[in-house]
Amino acid sequence: MPVTIVDKILEFFLGSRHEREMKRLAPRVASINAFEATLTALSDDELRNRLLAIRDQVRNATAELPEDAIERRRHVQAVLDASGWNITKAARILDVDRVTLYNKIRKYDLKKPDSGG
Repeated sequence: MPVTIVDKILEFFLGSRHEREMKRLAPRVASINAFEATLTALSDDELRNRLLAIRDQVRNATAELPEDAIERRRHVQAVLDASGWNITKAARILDVDRVTLYNKIRKYDLKKPDSGG
């Protein structure tokens, strides 16, 4: 698959991001695609201004990511609680492998609730 200017722009603005975060930025990608179509008709100043505007849109979208992390943490916690902290079962529900689930537990600092009294 040939590398397009959209790929280069995304790589420049975002670096390597997780696929789910990239899906969240889909509206910005659409604006980049529309921008690519008009690229040849723009002067250098117009091009620079459009790129700066897109960069600002991407930065604003990525600034919202911590809220998503909170939602993901709550989701993982809920699945773990619903599965009785059965890692294999929870990983299957979340559609991740057990190692990934252990990494999420560590990343989100999740703790198994005390079962005794």
